[in-house]
Amino acid sequence: LLASILTFGSILAVAKIVQFADVLHYLGAAFCIAGFNLAFPEFAKVLVSLESHPNESKLQMSLYWKVALFRWVNTAIVITVITPFTHTLAVEEGLIPQIFGIFFAEIVTTNVIQLTDVWGHFQR
Repeated sequence: LLASILTFGSILAVAKIVQFADVLHYLGAAFCIAGFNLAFPEFAKVLVSLESHPNESKLQMSLYWKVALFRWVNTAIVITVITPFTHTLAVEEGLIPQIFGIFFAEIVTTNVIQLTDVWGHFQR
């Protein structure tokens, strides 16, 4: 129960951070989304370790659902909620440039993280 509450709390906190970053520029929101999508699985591993699971498959299933829910809400729902309805089809502030920004940010951050291997150096 505590891990689920912390998961939903982190989703809400990240949504507010992304909303604040979106006020500055849509690429700021996109890079926040991409960064949190990369960082949350490590946080979810800590949350899952707080739970009691009868076997490894239940633990992995819980981890998968937490990460999938977070990434889905963070990528699809938050960007739709923070975009005003009247700007949905706008050329510069609409959903299409924001989705482009998310794709661009995911491509850049994923490749940079893999090239620098921050998590690997941290774990060593």
